[in-house]
Amino acid sequence: MFTPVVGFVPENYPKHIQLGFGRNSIGYSLCYGGLYFEHDSVKDFGPKCNVGDRIHCEIRKQEALKPYNTELNAFFVRNGEVVLKQKIYSAISTGTNVQRYPAIELHYPGQKVKVVTDHMDIPRS
Repeated sequence: MFTPVVGFVPENYPKHIQLGFGRNSIGYSLCYGGLYFEHDSVKDFGPKCNVGDRIHCEIRKQEALKPYNTELNAFFVRNGEVVLKQKIYSAISTGTNVQRYPAIELHYPGQKVKVVTDHMDIPRS
């Protein structure tokens, strides 16, 4: 069964490729609690989500010692608690300019999510 997935994708990400399967994308499967990161296999990492859970995701720049070694961290938060922090690398380190945008993937008619755009504080780590 396919479930909603939240995450980040680059601009012009192909609509026929699931979140997290394609290059420069990352996805959190809400039903399975799994991570897809540039690959079609899932890595179990966290809790499964339930109706009413509040999910937040963001990409945060990690301060680096050297400007060419900049890295980014993707955070996934469920009900105010960080369930995953995944290291992803920036455009500077790969030599390309890749912007990532928030995305939600639904698979079946009738599936719904409520998008809330207010800020949720994420614990700094």
